[in-house]
Amino acid sequence: MKRVTLGKSRVREIRPPGSVRAKAKWLTYSTTTPLGRAMRASLPQDDANELAAPPLPLAVSLPASWHKHDDANPSHGISRPFSKRNQGSMFPVPVARLLPNTAAYESQPMVKPTGFREYDARWLFEKEINLMGVQALGIGIGTLVHRLGVRPDIVVGHDFRGYSAAIKYALIAGLMASGMRVRDIGLALSPMAYFGQFALDCPCVAMVTASHNDNGWTGVKMGANRPMTFGPEEMGALRNIVLGGEGAMREGGAYQFISGFAETYIADLLKDRRITRPLKVVAACGNGTAGAFAPQMLERLGVEVVPLDVELDHTFPRYNPNPEDLKMLHAIADKVRETGADVGLGFDGDGDRC
Repeated sequence: MKRVTLGKSRVREIRPPGSVRAKAKWLTYSTTTPLGRAMRASLPQDDANELAAPPLPLAVSLPASWHKHDDANPSHGISRPFSKRNQGSMFPVPVARLLPNTAAYESQPMVKPTGFREYDARWLFEKEINLMGVQALGIGIGTLVHRLGVRPDIVVGHDFRGYSAAIKYALIAGLMASGMRVRDIGLALSPMAYFGQFALDCPCVAMVTASHNDNGWTGVKMGANRPMTFGPEEMGALRNIVLGGEGAMREGGAYQFISGFAETYIADLLKDRRITRPLKVVAACGNGTAGAFAPQMLERLGVEVVPLDVELDHTFPRYNPNPEDLKMLHAIADKVRETGADVGLGFDGDGDRC
């Protein structure tokens, strides 16, 4: 579409066949622009007279054909905000690319299609997905859950990165808007979220994590059929819902923060278990999420723990929390030799691999 200069005069929303109604959404165009003149010329006389009335701080809803996205200029305007595909939800249809530090970046969802993988979703935050894109993902998950006929109760957690909490709350906003009842377990390992499906009686799960990937990455591991997570069929359906603007808003969304859930998980994990022989273990966490939980779990098992990079630091100053990373492996080996430990354990970023 051609770039449209927004004038100062604002017009009412025109809804066929001539009714005028205010919307909470702000999409304002000036009647002095070519687009405004074209719109006015296409309306019945009564509605055209409405446009001639004094400017009002109300919204304009335009036909979907006037909102085609210009891929060459992704920062221009708002793309298809009220298309037929998302007319029920009134949430903008995601686009694949937006320029950061623009009004469009703050006004519509960006979701790169390649982020939908076979068994989870993964994006570079701010480059491939923005917070509104995460919100669209939450709406999509909720829509898919309802289509599957699953009870809409979901456990949500996040890993330790500088942006993971913000992403989680954007996801929760979308989930609640789609009628999901959210149980937020806070900072967590991925296995904690899966455990929560049973401990909190929630069929669904959405864990915000980039796993072992470098800083900048984010993602979601999700499922709606415990203990299974999404596979290719569910991920394909979710992709179509999100990118097609098919997400549906529903009433009934709710939120509950589950305080102290990490202790519930640890207590269950250690129940009737204890190491009976002396054991000295290097616990390497790469300054990732596992540092908040793994050392104390091992200590309560009766193990002598040699901590290695267990302090939480989302800059990952030494190496990425990835047990396949050679820097991490060499650091573990060096510490085992230095301390005479029996074994070294390296945990990845969300604690589901060692």
